[in-house]
Amino acid sequence: MALITGTLGGIVITGTGYSTAVTGWTVNVDVPAQETTSWDDYSSGIWRTFVQGVRSWTGTITCRWDPTVSVVSGIGQTVTLALNVDNSASAAALGVTGSAILTGIAGNVDMETPGEVTFTFQGSGALTADVAAS
Repeated sequence: MALITGTLGGIVITGTGYSTAVTGWTVNVDVPAQETTSWDDYSSGIWRTFVQGVRSWTGTITCRWDPTVSVVSGIGQTVTLALNVDNSASAAALGVTGSAILTGIAGNVDMETPGEVTFTFQGSGALTADVAAS
């Protein structure tokens, strides 16, 4: 099994001005289970039953703060994300891609580290995972 580290990662956020100085990103995929248990199920051993619900995805992207880019203007924008772990510009880059709405921006500055800005986003539509060929 191949291991993935964050040392070569990169992103492209179309529409925000941020695509460099990335220090990390996360993507969380959720598939809720919807309960379908009915009274009829109690006669067969009282086990709950479930079906797959509607999938969704969210995440964050953390970058070094660039004072030349207005980060607040990005809130509410729909952007195209390409979150890569292999720093490749090719179409076959290892990572995930999708369309998302920027839902939040948080800044962090202290005396010990360079300033950072973290974008939060809500995926809109399918998330495509690009996997490495084995």
